[in-house]
Amino acid sequence: FSLNCRKGNPFTKLGELYSLAAKYGIKTANPHMEGGSIYCEADYTDHYEVDPLGNVYLCTHAFDGRDRIGTIDEANDLPSADRIDFLLKWYTLEPFDDQVCIKCILLPICSGGCRRARFEGERSCIEEKSSLDEFVRGIYEEKSRSTSGSS
Repeated sequence: FSLNCRKGNPFTKLGELYSLAAKYGIKTANPHMEGGSIYCEADYTDHYEVDPLGNVYLCTHAFDGRDRIGTIDEANDLPSADRIDFLLKWYTLEPFDDQVCIKCILLPICSGGCRRARFEGERSCIEEKSSLDEFVRGIYEEKSRSTSGSS
């Protein structure tokens, strides 16, 4: 078994990694197995990222001056009009506006993927989509273990 993912899609072996971990008794926490309604922490309205200089961002992939929504020193100040427009656009992006997402059977699991990608007019599907058979097998194995262990 090799996890050399330097070529191609680095997530094609993700399902195998979950299976290998389970084989050795390592419990993994895959948020997409829980069936939540978010893709990542950036989907929460009360989650922020702070860089070493105290700049506040909505996403770890957004440490760029144009994406700064304020600073921790401005915590009690109202955001400027351009930042309000930025926040409004960020939080009103919906996967239901994307015809590809609407037709995808994984939409209930991924909630439209990466909000940052959608914000930039792109689409970023969940990593598990590239190894769906392994992903589903992992869910089944995890549920089977938890059900058989509780009897």
